[in-house]
Amino acid sequence: HAIWSNGRHIVKAGGGLLRRSSAGYLTAGRDGRYQFPTVVDFAADLPSSFSVAVARSALPGLTLPDFDRRYNYSSASAFLQDAYRATPRLSLNLGVRVEMPGAPRNAGAFQDGVVQLGQGSSFAERLQSARLEFPSAGDQALFRPAAVDWAIRSGFAFDATGTGRTVVRGGYGIFYDRAFDSLW
Repeated sequence: HAIWSNGRHIVKAGGGLLRRSSAGYLTAGRDGRYQFPTVVDFAADLPSSFSVAVARSALPGLTLPDFDRRYNYSSASAFLQDAYRATPRLSLNLGVRVEMPGAPRNAGAFQDGVVQLGQGSSFAERLQSARLEFPSAGDQALFRPAAVDWAIRSGFAFDATGTGRTVVRGGYGIFYDRAFDSLW
């Protein structure tokens, strides 16, 4: 970031870019699960039930899914802030920040299905007509992010006694967090 100081003003400006990627195998359920009611049934190789993951994109066919996944994520931000010393005992701060959050993108060769809500006037109606869609090719955003988020921040510091021993501070700000990797 950059800082410019002139008289009673200290102006700060800056920005950032975050690029993340994640890749790996989430193999929970990959190898199937056998249940045996007793040790005798286990010894005789007689399971009472068996469950295994199947690729939903291949239904009604039964094929094992590929568990390899790759995701990319990019976001950017910029800010401008002015710290103004109004009097020897009062300082004021005012700033603005812009966030371009982006969305995680499924970028691997095998991509996950996404629930697309259907038509309706309420969420319940849209959920009833929802369908599972699988992308045909290219990267797929996991959700549609806000294009730009604006955040205003302000604050003050007041030396109540003039000695610097008792300072009253206050502030207000809007803050945005990115979606953490473990969420998606």
